Amino acid sequence: MDLEHELTRMLEESTDRLSPPVHTIVAEADRRGRRLRRRRRAQIGGSAVALAALVCTGTALGLHPAVGPTLNVSSSASGTVPVTGAAMLQTLADLLPPGATLKNFRSGPPLGPQADSVRFTVDYLDGHGGPATITVSVQRTNGQPGALDCDPMLRLPAGPRPAGADPVACTADHLPDGADRQTLVGQAVPAGLVYQEQVRVQRPDGVAVQFAVANGVLPTAVVGGTNGLMTRARPPLTVEQAQAIAQSPSWQLQVPGALTARGAELAGRVAAPTS
Repeated sequence: MDLEHELTRMLEESTDRLSPPVHTIVAEADRRGRRLRRRRRAQIGGSAVALAALVCTGTALGLHPAVGPTLNVSSSASGTVPVTGAAMLQTLADLLPPGATLKNFRSGPPLGPQADSVRFTVDYLDGHGGPATITVSVQRTNGQPGALDCDPMLRLPAGPRPAGADPVACTADHLPDGADRQTLVGQAVPAGLVYQEQVRVQRPDGVAVQFAVANGVLPTAVVGGTNGLMTRARPPLTVEQAQAIAQSPSWQLQVPGALTARGAELAGRVAAPTS
């Protein structure tokens, strides 16, 4: 056998030894393919179960899918406006004891030249006597509570008082929230025997509130004259009730528009007659 034939035979034998068993490879590939498909189905099923569990958990916790930004209507509509006498009237109605009846509402004039100063009066009926005038003012100060001095008030002569009236008194104190407070039971107008309980609060935020309630109707165009009209021996609110109303944080120079709307409706119902 020549060299060429020998080399050809050796190459064929090597090729035969290197040829893989095709049927074996195909069978193994099919087996592995089925195994991979089973594993993939198991993974997909597990992911679906996990996703369902997450959705259920989110529902239980109050979570919801994001659907883009939403408008908070209540927040966007909660802007404030400068306070009016009518808005302050509504604030007073919210602070008074239940069952109050109001009439003869009058707004202004302010106590001073400040732009940030609103004042009103209204007659209050509690069902236990005749009407009693309430006066409320809210104004801007310099932002620093100052000492409210009682000495000038107490130096005034007490004058005559109706039987059963509270005695003339004045106290000034500094409150835990940083405000200064003056509480005064004032002198009576001699002829009419009308007097007021008055509470003034100067807050650290620069707002001063003055609240006064009389034991009758103060002199106005409705009553006439300068003496007013006594309707009871004591005002319809206690000193403690007057202090609580004056110290309420509800008194502000900027208030929600909804409060202004409610106040305008109330003022229209209880406004003083124009003639």
